[in-house]
Amino acid sequence: MKHKDELLEMIKEDPVVKEYKRLEKIINTDKTLNSALLELQNLQQQLINLKTLEKHQMAFEIERQYKEKRRQLEQNPVLDNYLTLQEEVNELIHHIEEIFNQGLNLSKNKLL
Repeated sequence: MKHKDELLEMIKEDPVVKEYKRLEKIINTDKTLNSALLELQNLQQQLINLKTLEKHQMAFEIERQYKEKRRQLEQNPVLDNYLTLQEEVNELIHHIEEIFNQGLNLSKNKLL
């Protein structure tokens, strides 16, 4: 339990995570920014669903809309920074997940 708390504290104190959370608060309190971000997320979800269903023509159109919306949002410095930091935080989480999975696989192999 102690190691989990230490890891969580390290993540919370990471400068990228702190800045991401600060920008998230700004976006969540600004209806215009929040609405724009929700529109982008909606397009992203539609795109994922269409690709999963292999509806390529519809996915192509939604992807075009997504890219255009993203370009528009990147004109706003708060949203641009937020989206960039979101990618960095996702990479950090993915990296941590890989470390855990490698550790679990090593432990599992030792048991066998």
